[in-house]
Amino acid sequence: MGPYKAQVGDEINLTMTVVDRDTQKPLPYRYMELFIDPATNRKGEHQDAWDNQRVTVDSEGMSASSPEHYTGVTDVNGQAHLTLKHDSGMGG
Repeated sequence: MGPYKAQVGDEINLTMTVVDRDTQKPLPYRYMELFIDPATNRKGEHQDAWDNQRVTVDSEGMSASSPEHYTGVTDVNGQAHLTLKHDSGMGG
């Protein structure tokens, strides 16, 4: 899957499944962390000015401890449903 591409202001909806690395079975009600990498444009370039305009993640039960670090718990199926959004992109 991916890379996903969207226009500024559009949303990307994802379902993430957390699995056991040995059995590959989903892990319900499991604590998880999600880290957002620094922004790059479609040419793979990064500018420091973009660090204050990060992608946001919206998901029931997840919270952000910083703009790039989210924590939460998976659901009964070992999944988290994420909505990624970037309202103020500058990438060229």
